[in-house]
Amino acid sequence: MGDSRRELRYPRWVRDKAEAAIEEYIRPLVEADGGQIDLLDVTENRVVIRLSGACRGCPGQPFTLSRVIEPALKKVLGPDFEVEARS
Repeated sequence: MGDSRRELRYPRWVRDKAEAAIEEYIRPLVEADGGQIDLLDVTENRVVIRLSGACRGCPGQPFTLSRVIEPALKKVLGPDFEVEARS
């Protein structure tokens, strides 16, 4: 029996679009301030990333997430996607 709580995985092309957006638009901005961003997963309407380097513990991280990263990914993937940052 399967786990009913298991999240749906999106097709590979959705992850590819998220990776391309991170590489082209987001990573240069994050790295300009000494941070790093990694795409961890793309599941049911959720993109999971890790911010590290200067971003880890930065008081501006919530702003960067809500005003830079999330809008850029929503523009590419659609407005229903949420972005979650993990340590």
